[in-house]
Amino acid sequence: MASVQPQLQDARVYDYLNDKIQTSADLKSLDSLLDALRNQHNLLRQQLDKVNDDLSAAETEQKQHASTVLTKSHDYLQRQTEIDNRLDAVRTSSTISDVVANYRRNLNRLQQLEVAKGYITILQAVNILKEQTQAVIASDPRAALVPYHTLQQIAGQLRQKHAVAEGAAVHLVEYVEQATAQLWDDMKERLGRQFQETLDAIGWPTQDLPPDKMRRFEGEFTKILALRKTELEMAEEVDVATLDSLNKISLAPRYAPLLAFTALSKAFALRFRYHFEGDRPTNKLEKPEWYFQHIESLIKEYQPFCTEFLQGILDTNGLGDHDAVQEFITSLLPIVRRKIDSDLPALAAQGPLASHFVQQAIKFDATLREEYLYSPFGIDPDDWMGVTHEVLTVNDSDFFKKWLAVEKDFALARYENIIAAEDAWVIDYDSVEPHETKPTKSAFRVKELLELVTERYRPLQSFSQKLRFLMDIQITILEQYHDRLRSSIEAFKLLSSSIGRAVQGRGKQDSESVGGLTGLERLCRVYGSAMFLGSCMKDWGEDLFFLDMWEELGSRARKNTDGSLLSSIAGLGAAAAQESNEEEGALFDEIAGSYSRVLQETANMIHDLVSNTTREDLKPYYRIPQWQAVEEPAEPKEAAHSSELVPVLKTLSSFCSYLSRFWSPNVFQREFRRVLVSLENYLIDSIVSRNQFSEQGGQQFLRDMRAIWSTVQPWIPDAPGVMRR
Repeated sequence: MASVQPQLQDARVYDYLNDKIQTSADLKSLDSLLDALRNQHNLLRQQLDKVNDDLSAAETEQKQHASTVLTKSHDYLQRQTEIDNRLDAVRTSSTISDVVANYRRNLNRLQQLEVAKGYITILQAVNILKEQTQAVIASDPRAALVPYHTLQQIAGQLRQKHAVAEGAAVHLVEYVEQATAQLWDDMKERLGRQFQETLDAIGWPTQDLPPDKMRRFEGEFTKILALRKTELEMAEEVDVATLDSLNKISLAPRYAPLLAFTALSKAFALRFRYHFEGDRPTNKLEKPEWYFQHIESLIKEYQPFCTEFLQGILDTNGLGDHDAVQEFITSLLPIVRRKIDSDLPALAAQGPLASHFVQQAIKFDATLREEYLYSPFGIDPDDWMGVTHEVLTVNDSDFFKKWLAVEKDFALARYENIIAAEDAWVIDYDSVEPHETKPTKSAFRVKELLELVTERYRPLQSFSQKLRFLMDIQITILEQYHDRLRSSIEAFKLLSSSIGRAVQGRGKQDSESVGGLTGLERLCRVYGSAMFLGSCMKDWGEDLFFLDMWEELGSRARKNTDGSLLSSIAGLGAAAAQESNEEEGALFDEIAGSYSRVLQETANMIHDLVSNTTREDLKPYYRIPQWQAVEEPAEPKEAAHSSELVPVLKTLSSFCSYLSRFWSPNVFQREFRRVLVSLENYLIDSIVSRNQFSEQGGQQFLRDMRAIWSTVQPWIPDAPGVMRR
């Protein structure tokens, strides 16, 4: 077997067979050997197939990689070309500004895209929140407020950012705010309509409702209570002067009631319009008290319903800080404002009606304050200015100016009538107590007029408006009356002077008008008028009303750093500021000082008139020739005062009688003592110092002095002590 040499090309096969078949016995295992070879052949075939597959995959991957490398290489070459082109453009550009401009344009486009993306995001959020709110408003108003308040916050944040960005997103801000406002209006409209249907069904404004209707009312009332303004909106100030109508005040959240009460008041608004805004006899321009009283009656009628029923609902729903009666009143005030708004033009054209209307409005405010302690929610009762203030302040106080003109014309016309009256300068002995200095009838009437004016504007809430009344009417009247008194004493001086006699050719009648009791009475009229009004001004200055005005004036004057204080009151304000620092002074001090000067000057003129008259009457007595030659009377009963003394005794008696009745006791004692001292000085200087007296002459002079003392002692008991030199 070993000698057989098969003709095989593959030496490895030959070697294998020699190795496996060495003996004839090995031929028996030939089948197993063939099987092993076949298995090995199959295994090798499988390995070969796998290698072929791997090779194909590697070739495919290599081709793809080569393609990718070629593509990237191509892209690189393109980019390199673009860069080369740009570099060439930069190299060939005249300035660098072209590059910068192009960069900025690209940057702006990017920013615009970012802004647009933000806009779209916000608009999507707004629409989603609106849909969420509208989906649940009818069934669950409180749940609807959650997305609504989120929308409010977005609107507020946009407004703040808008201000910081100097108006960069005006259209977006307006859209979001309008969407927020529109959503609020939609919510109010839907719930309001739903609540109104309930009110119609239960027969509102009937208060006596069966239990089932009361439950239905309470359910819908509770729903609509969910809609209320935020604290921030309620706290927003309203400058009434910038509004052109009272109706706009009602739209301000600060003066708006809860929406539920607005719905309740609609029935009353319809009734009000029927009676007071149509052709009914109850709609009279000259009778504003009718519709004011109607509103007061409604408040009184529904006060128990608000207190006993509605207040409990408010408390249950977390609105215990709201007073049901106050909210009910607030819901009725827009009805009043609308009526006043429609009547104001006609009232302004008719002065007396305007004045009457203001007084009725003041009474209406007083009723709300005093009987119901009313103020809108969130406003302290002491800070609520009232409907009258709104009327007199709206539209830059246009109606107030017209009303003030009416009141001023009336007051000045009344003043002229007082001055022109026949008894204007008659001394009024019955208007004051007997122990007081007597005024003239005109002074007393002027005082009543001024106090009437005070009562007209005392209820006003605006300091500037009260000050206008004071300055334009009261101070004007006081100044005019002062000028009248001043002109009277100037005329008296002129008629009394030697120049006046020479220039005017004064006759006997003129002489009598400035002498004796006639002249004295003429001066007393001025004195009594000046003293009476001066005393009134002192009392007014201590009135709490005027004290508050004085303090406010001083405060404003100290803050008047920009010179905005009206020139007509700047001096008064400066005085107030100075006196306030010194803790002294009063509102009428300046004009009262003018009256005080008139008073003092008149007092001196009265003193001069009485003294000069007594001296004139003493001329015969002064001409007694020789006090040494006076003979003693033969009989004691003949011992009497000199006959030449009779005129002066009559004068003293008549003057004392008149002045003691006119003056207060204190003033009379003070002023007439001055007269006696002046008389004493005259007697000493003109008689005692210039004559020699015998014993009889001295006794006669003493009797004459005692006659003077006894004449005035009924009024001045210590006259001898006064004249004791």
